[in-house]
Amino acid sequence: MWRARQILSAHPVSYSMVLLILAFEVSYGLAWAVLGLAARLGFLGEGALNPHMSDFIASTSFLQETAFFGSVAFLVGSLLLLLAGSRRVLPVFVAAFLLDKLDWFALTGNEHYDNILAGQSELSGYAAIAAHTLVIYLLFSLRLKGDLR
Repeated sequence: MWRARQILSAHPVSYSMVLLILAFEVSYGLAWAVLGLAARLGFLGEGALNPHMSDFIASTSFLQETAFFGSVAFLVGSLLLLLAGSRRVLPVFVAAFLLDKLDWFALTGNEHYDNILAGQSELSGYAAIAAHTLVIYLLFSLRLKGDLR
């Protein structure tokens, strides 16, 4: 955590932006993961979910689920590595980004996912690409400046 404070004092805007985006991504991913696991394991009662959500969870493939949970795991790792000030955060985040895009591509043909997001699934995917690209740029910048070790 000390390393994070040192980087924050040297580059407050860059580091804060990366930290906020990663914290949001981790929170969002973990929320979907907990909801999906709770539904699959039967912890949610009948009718607890929106019918579109139940249909969506039932329609996801093993490959898509593997990409999603892998992405969430790499995002959590990225956040921890960022807090430690490790240069390894960049390749770990790129792996999370690639798995997330694989997950998104698998979701683009899923009508149930589009129903959940009220037809905004493409927009949410493009917004995520923009945010992830910004994170990659900022991490690369922090690494070039020697702040990530």
